[in-house]
Amino acid sequence: MTLLSIKSHMKRILHSGAGLLLLFICMPFLTIAQELPDYPTQVVRGSITNNQTREVESDVVIELVLESDTLQTVSDVLGRFRFEEVPVGRCHIWFTKLGLAKKQISELYIQSGKEMVLEVLMVPQPSELQLITISVDSLMLVEPVAPGFAITPEMVKRFPSNFFDPGRFVTHFPGVINDNDQGNSISVRGTSPAFFKWRLEEIEIVNPNHTSNAGTFGDRSTPGAGGVNMLSTEATAFSRLYRGLDTDVRFSNTLGGILDMNIRHGNDEKFEKMVRVGLLGLEAAVEGPISSESDDSYLVHYRYSFTGLLGALGVDFGGEDIRFQDLNFNLNMPTNRFGNFSLFGVGGTSANYFTGDPTATETPLEKDYQNIDFRSRTGILGLKHVSKFGTSGAWNTRVGISALGSERNASTPADTLTTLFFDADTLATRKLFASSNITWTDQDDDFFKVGLSYLQRASSGVSEIDRLRDDSPVYQLRSSYVEQLNLLRAFGEWTKTFGTQWECMLGFNIAYFAEGQEFNPELRLYVDYKTKDGKHRWKAGYQAFSQLPPAVASAVFGESPQEQAFFSLMKSESISLNYYLQLPNANQFFASAYHNLYYNLPQSVDPKFGFSAFNQLEAYRVSSSTVNDEGEGRTFGLEAGLSKNIFFENWYYLVSGSVFRSYYTNAKGTEFPSQFDRKFSFTGTLGREWTKELGDARTRTLGVSIRPILTGGLRIAPIDESASAASGITIFDYSDGYTDNLPAYFRTDFQVNATWNKPGVSQRLSLAIQNVTNQQNIAFYYYDQIQGEVVARYQLGLVPVLSYRLSF
Repeated sequence: MTLLSIKSHMKRILHSGAGLLLLFICMPFLTIAQELPDYPTQVVRGSITNNQTREVESDVVIELVLESDTLQTVSDVLGRFRFEEVPVGRCHIWFTKLGLAKKQISELYIQSGKEMVLEVLMVPQPSELQLITISVDSLMLVEPVAPGFAITPEMVKRFPSNFFDPGRFVTHFPGVINDNDQGNSISVRGTSPAFFKWRLEEIEIVNPNHTSNAGTFGDRSTPGAGGVNMLSTEATAFSRLYRGLDTDVRFSNTLGGILDMNIRHGNDEKFEKMVRVGLLGLEAAVEGPISSESDDSYLVHYRYSFTGLLGALGVDFGGEDIRFQDLNFNLNMPTNRFGNFSLFGVGGTSANYFTGDPTATETPLEKDYQNIDFRSRTGILGLKHVSKFGTSGAWNTRVGISALGSERNASTPADTLTTLFFDADTLATRKLFASSNITWTDQDDDFFKVGLSYLQRASSGVSEIDRLRDDSPVYQLRSSYVEQLNLLRAFGEWTKTFGTQWECMLGFNIAYFAEGQEFNPELRLYVDYKTKDGKHRWKAGYQAFSQLPPAVASAVFGESPQEQAFFSLMKSESISLNYYLQLPNANQFFASAYHNLYYNLPQSVDPKFGFSAFNQLEAYRVSSSTVNDEGEGRTFGLEAGLSKNIFFENWYYLVSGSVFRSYYTNAKGTEFPSQFDRKFSFTGTLGREWTKELGDARTRTLGVSIRPILTGGLRIAPIDESASAASGITIFDYSDGYTDNLPAYFRTDFQVNATWNKPGVSQRLSLAIQNVTNQQNIAFYYYDQIQGEVVARYQLGLVPVLSYRLSF
C-alpha cells in the first residue's frame, strides 16, 4: 500500500463518524472467521540497539520468561529478535551479552489483539566479569543507567484513577503532589507547579493539557497543568519523571521537575486498530507499515471526550459542560545510512461552558449569576533524528514548535444583580525549541556528552476585571504583557567508572539569556557507589538549575506595554543523597534526603500583594513596576518508597511517603512557609491479578487495585472581608504570609478491570472510581458577593470512569 493511499484511507476513516465505530466493532468478527490456533497467542518481537553508540547489537541472548515456560532466542545481525505464538498473559524478558549490562523488562502484558514490539536500548558494562540487573519498564525505583522514574502505559492503565494520563501517574512517586484533583497541577518537593516542565521526545513544549483552568482559584489558566493530558496512554510509549539529582544534563529551564513523554511508533509489519468507548468519550487509533518495502510506520490516535454522561450520573464539575478532543500522530522513518527520523505532532481543543441558574439551589452563590465561556487550542509539531557518530558515538537532534492559546469570558447578564461582574483573560504562548548533542565512549569506558539547545518563548496576555454597582465602577483593572525571550545553552558531561562499584559524573550547563544579557554557569556532579552484590547503592551530588522568569511578571496595568521589563533567570542550587536497596522477591526500597535553595525569584515589592514566583499557581494580575527579582526560597525533606513488581505472584504495590518543609522570603526579608508547605504526603497502591483459561481458545484476566492518598493541606492567606465586600472581588492579605493550612487532603481510589483474549482480538472492561468514599476535600476559600461571607469550595467527589477497549 502506498503512502498516498494510506492517507486517503485514513481521511475517510476519521471523517466517517459513526462508521468509525461500526468498522472497529465489525472487523474483529471478520478476523476470527479465519483459521486460528487453539489458544490465544501473539508475536513478541523487537530490535536491540546500543544506547551510547547507536549500533545494532547482534548475538544478544533473549529469554522470555512465562509463568510455566521459558523461551529463548538470539538477536540477528540487524539486532532484531522474534518470538512466534507466545501465550497471552504476563511475561518478563532478559537480555544478556558480554560487554553489556544485563537488562530486564518486567511486567509486560501480552494481549492477543496487538503485537508486542519492543525497542530495547542496552548500555556498555565496564566489567565483563559481573553483570548488573536493571529494570527500565517496570516499577523498579532503582535505575542506575536510565535515571528518573519510568512510567509505562501498562502501569498507567493498571493503577487506579489516572484517567489514562501519564501526568497524573507521577503522584505515585514520593515528594510529588497534585495541587487539585480536578487537574494535574504537579508540585515537586514543595515547589510551585509553575516550576514543573513538560517535554515531548525531549523537546520542551507549552502546556500539553486540556482545560488549563481546571481546579484553579480564579478559574484562570495555569502555566503547566489542566484537566487531562492531550497524550493518552494509547499513544505514548513511556514517560520519565526527572527531578533533582537524576535530571539529565541536557535538561534545564526548570526549578521543579520534568516529565518527558514519548509517542510510540506504529507497528511496522501489521495493520492494527483500537477503539475505546466510555463515560469520558471515544478514542480510536490505527497504526501500521507505510510501505511493505521499508521499516517505516505510522500511528494516528484521535479522542473526543465530554462530561455529559458523568454529569448524568451525578458527578459535579461545578455545573460546567466540559468537552475536549485531540489528535496525535507519529511517522517513524528509519534509514540504513542516515539514521532514524521521526515526525510527530499533537493537536487539541478544549472548552468549558457554564450558564448560571440562581434558582437551582436554595442558597445561590456568586457563580450562579454568571455565564462563563472558556476555550483553548494547542498545537505541537516536532522532528527527531538519531544516528551513529563515528565508531563509538551517537548523534541526537530535536527541533519543535508548540503553541497554546486560551480565552475566558465571564459576565453577569444585565438586570440580574445590582452588582455586575465581567472578567476576561486572553493568553497565548509559543515555544520554538532545538537541540543537538553527541555522546560517545572511549577505550577506558569513559562516557562523554556535549551539545547545544535553544529555546524561544513568546508570550502575550490581556486580563480585564470590571465590577459595577448601579452602573458605577467599583473595581476595574486591566493588565497586559507581550514578551519574547531567547535562551541558549551549552552543556557537557563526563562520566567515569572505577571498576564495577564506583561511578562519578561531572557536568555543566551554561545558559545565555539574551534579553537579560546574562551568562549563568550551572555545575552538576554526583558520586555513585554500589556494593559488589548489587543490593545496595548510594548516590550523592550537587546540582544547579535556572529557569526563565514567568511571563506575568512583565505585565503592566492600564494600556498595552510600551517597553518590556526583563528579570534575571530564576536559579536554584541543590544537594541530594539517594539510597537504593534491592530486596528479595522483586521488592525495592528507595530513600532520599535533599536541601534546595532558590533565588532571583520575581516577587511583589509590597508583601501585602503577595505575588511570588515561588507561590505561583495560576496567571496572576500584577504590574512589573511593583515587582523585583530578589525573592528567595528553600525546601528540604526526606522521602522514601517501597515497591514490588507483579511477577507471577500476581501481587504488586507501590508505597511512597515524604516529610518536607517549604519556605519563601518576602521583599522585607521575612521568611514564611510557602503556599506549598504541606509538610507531609503519603500514597500507596496495592493490586492483584487473576488469570483463568476459559476454553475455546480464550483467557480472562481480572485485576483490582486500591490507592489511599493523604497529604497536608495547601497553605492559605487570610481574606480581608471588608475590602472584598467593597471591591467585589476576593482580597487576600499576604502581609504575614500564608498563615494557616487547609484541612489535610484524603481520598481513596479503586479500580477493577477484566481483560479477555481470544485469537486476534483482545477486550478490556474497566471501572475506575476516584474518591470512592466521596470524601469532601476543601479546595480553597473565597469571599462570595451574594452570600456576603467567606465560602469554601470543594474538590471533586466520587468520579466513576467506565470504559471498554477493543484492539484487533
